[in-house]
Amino acid sequence: MQPSSFNPNFVPRKTGFGSHMVTLRDDSLPGPLRRLLLLADGKRNVQALAAMFVGHDIQVALGELQGRGLIEDGQNVAPTIVEQSAGESLLPGKWMEASNFMADRAKESLGVMAVSIIDELEQARDTEAARQAMTNWYRAMRGSRNGRSNADANRLEVVRLLEQRL
Repeated sequence: MQPSSFNPNFVPRKTGFGSHMVTLRDDSLPGPLRRLLLLADGKRNVQALAAMFVGHDIQVALGELQGRGLIEDGQNVAPTIVEQSAGESLLPGKWMEASNFMADRAKESLGVMAVSIIDELEQARDTEAARQAMTNWYRAMRGSRNGRSNADANRLEVVRLLEQRL
């Protein structure tokens, strides 16, 4: 979807990855995008959000958030409830596959810097550690000359892999 194609009734809602970014207090988003992500609750439509962001091109901002895999249309997605029992693993079921994908991309793009990123991915034992490892992987990819051009697409693929379990 092109950034300018959001109709006024589009109701942005954070994806699972968008919620993780908010929970982590990830600072990789510029202030206005972060505020918009915080307000993407599946209740406010584009018109309501535009009224809160006077002077900002809400269409472009929403397009950026959607392009990064952080929001989706809250009207077209059923809410997901994930319960966790005491004995259940804290990592998503597809973490190993996603972690391997991130490690492969790191090897391709980060050179010697890949070693610490891959170690962190492999050592993640709970959701918080996995989120932090993923955030650090993404930051490293965005910061590298070789990984920058594909960082957003690769992150979307990781999100897709992780959300297959739901």
